[in-house]
Amino acid sequence: MYEKKILCLILLFLLILSFYIGTSIASFSEPIYYKLPPLEYFPSNIYAFNDEKIWMIIPRISKIGCLNPKLGSISLYDLLKDSIPNDVAIVGENMFLIFSGKNFLTLFSLNSFNFSFYELNNEPIDLASYKDGVWITLPDINEIVFFSLSSKEISKRIKCSILSNKNVLTISSNYLWAILDTRYQIARISLSSYEIKILNLSSNALLLSSSINDEIWIFNEKNEILKIDQNGKIIYKTFLGESAILINELASSSDGSLWYVDIGRKRIGHITYDGKKEEIITKDVSIRAFSLSPSNKLWFIDEKNNQIGFIEYIKESISETTSIITKQTTSISITTTPISPIIFTELLFGILLIFPIIFLLFKKFLKKKRK
Repeated sequence: MYEKKILCLILLFLLILSFYIGTSIASFSEPIYYKLPPLEYFPSNIYAFNDEKIWMIIPRISKIGCLNPKLGSISLYDLLKDSIPNDVAIVGENMFLIFSGKNFLTLFSLNSFNFSFYELNNEPIDLASYKDGVWITLPDINEIVFFSLSSKEISKRIKCSILSNKNVLTISSNYLWAILDTRYQIARISLSSYEIKILNLSSNALLLSSSINDEIWIFNEKNEILKIDQNGKIIYKTFLGESAILINELASSSDGSLWYVDIGRKRIGHITYDGKKEEIITKDVSIRAFSLSPSNKLWFIDEKNNQIGFIEYIKESISETTSIITKQTTSISITTTPISPIIFTELLFGILLIFPIIFLLFKKFLKKKRK
């Protein structure tokens, strides 16, 4: 009888412990979803430059769409037919776009909703917003150029070794960073003197995203995420796994933390500035593209369910949070669906609940053996 009471107390303790760990691990808010109209409106890219207007590219109908979450409505604007932007950047009330196979820069006014076009002579590959304009990579001629919004022309050209022909630019406080097409190298360019310094890495960088204090996050070919300082010294490193890793983009928060979406393993990941990594499994959600807003909401396209959603990283327990939006709208329905915490939490519950059963069976086995 005494032993049964001890066992019950142990079981109760384990249940409380598993509940505490489960709630503390789940540091993500429940996502809010916006159900889109029929599939012909399905977007390929999303750009959350603020939480009031979420821009998207809708290639099937050659439109730019703007979702207003408060009104629950989408406004559509004509886009170049059969053209999908390689990259998009926002400067003030202006959207810059570049298109595959096109040797020009497109400017879309978010006030007048008119387009302007500027010849570049070479195909642009990547954009990065900076002050009153955008930095543009031109890999064909190994140049990074700055297009000024005020003068409506290229005001600076930087010759930069062999540029990668992928989306490779990111900007920190004082530097412009670019991935080079040479093995294990990236370029750091001063935004004041335009001096170029080549930094050597231990493996090829695939993606860059700026942190704070002139540090940058890197995803490399070894399925590692690193954070390095301005001189290339590794501050943080984590290994994501051996296989099925598919990360197409990184996004940094204003506090220096990092978001990533692993399409291969169906996970959303977050790493705090001081190196705390957490992941959640997206289960029945198929994330195609994502964008981080200035308020650190991660907006994403759910390809499988034809909807747009957002999620936030929170420091408090998930049980203490409430949904931000709960009402329905006329144009777009809004629903809330929980995303499962990382599988570790679920396994922990199972292990802790099975432990007392194993203990009892083992105890019976010892009694029989003694007899």
